[in-house]
Amino acid sequence: MRFVFRIITLPALLTILLIIPFRVPGSIDQVLLAPVIMTFSGIFWMQAGAWRVPSARITGVTLTRHSMTWPLAALLVQLLVFQLILRPGIDFQVSP
Repeated sequence: MRFVFRIITLPALLTILLIIPFRVPGSIDQVLLAPVIMTFSGIFWMQAGAWRVPSARITGVTLTRHSMTWPLAALLVQLLVFQLILRPGIDFQVSP
């Protein structure tokens, strides 16, 4: 269960913080409640499945740490494109 918490539950909870900026502006139910409800329902089912497994171990795997600079920079660029260009809308009308 601790394995599932570290691999699934904790990242899912942190993901809520990344989802919220992409849903702004909007009402509280669109911005906050929908992502929280969907995330917690998924977490519940993943943890419920983990309750049935007696133990999980990773053996023979070497984990390496990677820098988060490029993924965070890409996320910031995507958020800026979304908020500055896509949210206001793009006029696709072709004038003759």
